[in-house]
Amino acid sequence: MSFCYPIKVITFTKLINSAPMKNGASAGFEVYVYPEWSTIVGWFIFAGCIIPIPLVYIVNYIKEYRNIGLKDLVR
Repeated sequence: MSFCYPIKVITFTKLINSAPMKNGASAGFEVYVYPEWSTIVGWFIFAGCIIPIPLVYIVNYIKEYRNIGLKDLVR
């Protein structure tokens, strides 16, 4: 699965090099730096949305592979 390698590299690089999020100063307000826990929650939300996609693919692939194997045994 060579297509997974670039995705892993990009995700881990972004995770390691991530800087605290901040809003620029505007409308008379100072620069606001978001707390670190909010970045962690954001990464968990990202993972919770993205991880099920390949998992569902793998589960469906295994189910179909088993069905094809059972059809061959019946013949």
